[in-house]
Amino acid sequence: MNDTTASPNGATDRPATGESVHHAGNAVVFTKDGCVLLAQRAQEPVGLWGLPGVKAEPGEWTKAEAVRRLREKTRLQLDIDSLAAASSRYEGADSQGHYVTDSYYTVLDEAVPVEAGDDVQDVRWWRIPDALAERMPWDHHEIVKGAAIMAGLPVE
Repeated sequence: MNDTTASPNGATDRPATGESVHHAGNAVVFTKDGCVLLAQRAQEPVGLWGLPGVKAEPGEWTKAEAVRRLREKTRLQLDIDSLAAASSRYEGADSQGHYVTDSYYTVLDEAVPVEAGDDVQDVRWWRIPDALAERMPWDHHEIVKGAAIMAGLPVE
């Protein structure tokens, strides 16, 4: 059963209950040799390594938001068409409303230079198994693992 209502442009922004639904996007960037790009958070939960992403601005497509935040947080510029859908997950609710996160992935030929940008302490390439051994915020572990499997990359 669909618990959201569609706006005239087809976007869903409120569940049938009338509560707000916030959408977020993540970009999971891999390399062919089995690395993933992670950012160390400068905001709560501070210090954890996870995916660069954030809640989308009103009216912003989550895929565009994922590309924008990847660039702002890591200085890596991706073409939006290089991203494939990895997952769309209901994250739960708090006093601000409900949260849905859309995640996208891409596989680069090799690691490219990155640098820490907005709201991060550091960014770097991790071997996928090493990244999955880290404590990550929210459900980033499951998102990275699922996207790696979809991309045909080793997770162990």
